[in-house]
Amino acid sequence: MTRTLSTICLGLVALGAGCDRRSSPAEPTSIDAALRRDLARWGVIPIGPMPAQDPALVALGRALMFDKILSGNRDISCATCHQPSEHAGDGLSLAVGTGGTGLSRTLGPGRQFVPRNAPSLVNGGLGLFYLFWDGRISGFQSGPFTTPAGSALPPDLPNILAAQAMFPVVDRREMRGGPGDRDVFGNPNELAQFGDSQFVEIWQAAMRRVLAIPEYVTMFSAAFPGMPTDRLGFQHATTAIAAFEMQPLTKTDSPFDRYLNRDDAALTLEHCCSSATLGARVATTARSSAGGSSRTTEHPSLDPGGERVRRWTSATAT
Repeated sequence: MTRTLSTICLGLVALGAGCDRRSSPAEPTSIDAALRRDLARWGVIPIGPMPAQDPALVALGRALMFDKILSGNRDISCATCHQPSEHAGDGLSLAVGTGGTGLSRTLGPGRQFVPRNAPSLVNGGLGLFYLFWDGRISGFQSGPFTTPAGSALPPDLPNILAAQAMFPVVDRREMRGGPGDRDVFGNPNELAQFGDSQFVEIWQAAMRRVLAIPEYVTMFSAAFPGMPTDRLGFQHATTAIAAFEMQPLTKTDSPFDRYLNRDDAALTLEHCCSSATLGARVATTARSSAGGSSRTTEHPSLDPGGERVRRWTSATAT
């Protein structure tokens, strides 16, 4: 059985190499040799350690990540759609935002799906240059950032994760809610009263909610020592959320990372076979895309919950 599996893996490695026109016709002498050759060609390197984050900042970010107070109707938190049990994603084809119910997320009456699903937050702080599936948040890690808010975006955001976290709270389907909504306590949803382009006003209203809780004032004081409470903005909240994403949600020193650091015993034969299969798929996809008319060097243009989703929603509502 082991000999058969090894033969299959070697065949997959050869297939991946064959999809690259620059590859040598020579047969690999071993799975390790073949993988190391292809990984070097693709520029694969191990994930390095993430800079340590301030524990007070991480603690504040963790609290905010799981707190539904950030949503207009107080019925959904960031973690509702980025569940730890789903690798910090939602496990759905299309996300269910405010008005939905349950961990498995059931669409609420009169609500619409979020146009895309919630991507995983795992290893999101490793250097991505765009966030959200449609790439509406882009820029290098320390900025400047291109966002729907334009010049309204606060200038002191430390990284792209903090910039991204500014926007779920302004999206009506995700967290903010619609005009006339009432929160879970029956109170008017004050975040929903603002227009869709009133980013600053929405962020200020969300921050007033947070700072009305004494425990949060204490946590912000610990995370941002010397910062007067009246100078705190929503960008400080998202800076804390980003620190939480970067600390516990960055996973390094995996078996694959150790293998890339020349530990041949880190991967089993089954792992090597999976790596070879992935390599073959990546090479085949790259080769196929190069000749197609839909090739892009920018962010992916995935069906943004458009006509197909509207037809599906209408069909299921009847």
